[in-house]
Amino acid sequence: MSLYSTQQGDNSMRIFVTTALCSGLMSFSSNVFAQEDKTVFTLEEIVVTSRKREESLQDVPVAVTALTENTLTAARIKRPSDFLGMVPNVTLSDAQDSGNVAINIRGVGQIRNGETPVAIAVDGVLQSSPIQFNQEFFDIQQIEVLRGPQGALYGRNAIAGAINITTKRPTNELSGKAQAGYGNGNLFNASAAVSGALIEDILLVRMGLSHKQSDGLITNSFLNEKVDHFEDTSARLRLDWQITDSLNADIRGFYAKRSGGAAYFARPLLQASGKPFIDGAAVVDVANDVVAPESNNPGFDKRELLDFSLKLEHESDAGTITSITSYSNVDHLVAFDGYDYADNTQCYLFGWSMVTDGLTDCNNPQTLGLGASGDPDGDDILFPASYNTTFQDNSIENWSQELRFTSPDNRRLRYIVGLYGLWRDRSLVTGTNEDLGFGIIPQLDFNPNTLNETRRYFAEQNDDFAYAIFGQFNYDISDDLELTVSGRYDKDKRKQTDPRPDGRRVDGFGLPITGNATREASFSSFQPKVSLRWSASESINIYANYAQGFRSGGFNAPGTEVNPFTGDPIADSIYGKEQTRGFELGFKSRLNDQGLILNGAVFYTDADDLQVFNFNGAVNAQIVTTLDDVDIWGAELEMIWAVSPSLDLFGGFGYNDAEIKASAANPAAVGNQVPYTTKWSLNLGAQHEASLSDSLTLVSRVDWEHRGKTYFHEGGTFVGIPTRNELDFVSARIAIEHSNGWSLSIWGKNLLDKIYYEEVVAPDYNYQGRPRTFGMELSINF
Repeated sequence: MSLYSTQQGDNSMRIFVTTALCSGLMSFSSNVFAQEDKTVFTLEEIVVTSRKREESLQDVPVAVTALTENTLTAARIKRPSDFLGMVPNVTLSDAQDSGNVAINIRGVGQIRNGETPVAIAVDGVLQSSPIQFNQEFFDIQQIEVLRGPQGALYGRNAIAGAINITTKRPTNELSGKAQAGYGNGNLFNASAAVSGALIEDILLVRMGLSHKQSDGLITNSFLNEKVDHFEDTSARLRLDWQITDSLNADIRGFYAKRSGGAAYFARPLLQASGKPFIDGAAVVDVANDVVAPESNNPGFDKRELLDFSLKLEHESDAGTITSITSYSNVDHLVAFDGYDYADNTQCYLFGWSMVTDGLTDCNNPQTLGLGASGDPDGDDILFPASYNTTFQDNSIENWSQELRFTSPDNRRLRYIVGLYGLWRDRSLVTGTNEDLGFGIIPQLDFNPNTLNETRRYFAEQNDDFAYAIFGQFNYDISDDLELTVSGRYDKDKRKQTDPRPDGRRVDGFGLPITGNATREASFSSFQPKVSLRWSASESINIYANYAQGFRSGGFNAPGTEVNPFTGDPIADSIYGKEQTRGFELGFKSRLNDQGLILNGAVFYTDADDLQVFNFNGAVNAQIVTTLDDVDIWGAELEMIWAVSPSLDLFGGFGYNDAEIKASAANPAAVGNQVPYTTKWSLNLGAQHEASLSDSLTLVSRVDWEHRGKTYFHEGGTFVGIPTRNELDFVSARIAIEHSNGWSLSIWGKNLLDKIYYEEVVAPDYNYQGRPRTFGMELSINF
């Protein structure tokens, strides 16, 4: 069976790219191995902190991909979506706005309005909200992506893996870097960082600033304007204070502000059916027939991130005591055209308690209905559907504290023990307002005489407290055999209050809600992990893992429990915790006399109550449901090969089968794939350096990424399972580097200009991916 799509238009280009890469690989390998007097080209050792200690990448019994500073520069990695495609069995899709991403590792994925399945740490400080992750990267030293459950060390939401991001540390010497670039879509980016000593060897500082903006590349066909424009400004400060010979303080501050276009949904099925009613018989491939967004109001979002942390480390002969105190604040507002996310040429009537069957004139924004309704104002008014806008205002404040003790590295028995606590306040308001042609006004307004009266809204106030105790013990049974036993107990206490007054506590269709305004729940789990690593030789390690993972449960919005018109169940008021049990067998090797790194793993995971996201039109709300039982198995392979001093080849392969075995809430899902699963992933690349003169070097890099079919829903919808076809992406960068520290580069991403959907929410709420981008950049190091 061919791995590639049969679409004729793309086949020739795919075959050409694949053949060129494979032919190049075969040619290089033939030339190297044909030499009588073989020359050995070794790869530098990569040091990671995956297990809270500095260890060689090849010695860690975990499937981990490490991206060093050189890789980050050569591949022009600026955002999470730039690097996660280079990791086997990991996908990420931008979804709706700057704060929402759909990350999936080995079949376990991110859900809207829920917890992330991946622990994300910046300089050892865990992020507590998925909204924090999708940001511009600058002044980064290294990124590590761990696959498989990592909850024993990283906590309750590391059920799929963990991502460690390390920023550059301050230095004694005065040094820095500045970059500026320009690209298509009127893209402009600039960043700078400077480091030095305020007090030599005692107080060091590093400061960085980044700005990036673009006019956008995706056009709204109704408004004839770009919808994916953005502007982003970030600042970072890091202080390294050696208080005494044994006591060090690492102080971090980060601020980011981003605004731009958002939620530019396209409706291929709706457009083909003749708005405003969907015709299920319309011949449309909802996941692959890409149409332009056409809403009459362009969506936008604004996000502000603020982070502070204090890391104290005290070293002694007995070990190291580490204290990490962190604070973060997230403010995120997204506003967009309401259902049906289309232009204002055809409308249907939408009221507090009913939907009509016929069309209405969009120029008549209000129509009197017949009979009593649930309108809390007492008026029986129906509204044309295109005459509404939606906004969501999210505010999150977090405090966390971690305290741990780490034994010295040079002992046969090594251990880490610690405590962790998280305090989180989160408020969320989602409002639906009238649209009388004055644009989107994202605020609550209950005055019927204003231009932006609120029809209905949801609101919630969440007060959460989580704590954990954890430990890890490494024991060298012999010089060749290491046993690791670790475990963590997490408890998450949650309280949610609906602050709306009784008269406005209604569901998505305006029907009154009579349940309690306050809900409370606790979720807890013990997450053990056992690893065995055998050094089969000086260059080959073989390991086996067993681990359990845990993701906390949560609350669905009030009024989403049952279909108000039929009484059929829709979603649980409180959805339960997610748990996994996983096995992994892998190897890590340095071959060809250290010039070739080849790592691989096979894995199996049994998941209970796997959480999935859906939009349910019966309650006009986003909901989280669970899949009772899921079996996940797969394999991974990664390679880095130093073919010569000037040429490196690298690649990765992933296969991931996440089959739903049981689902009481949706029996039609049984036998299908978990939403957002991509079965096959493959990436290949090459980096070459050529000397142009004594001071100039030409550095060229090309990356090819293949994504297999992606399944966006578990099944049971009238459109079946929206399934995106296979995709191929090619990125490249060519740079001239001077020995004095400056470089000039040209770059391109999605060079094949693939037009596709990043995300499809059934039946056809689609979010388009970015087309081809390219530009040039000047960089100076000093």
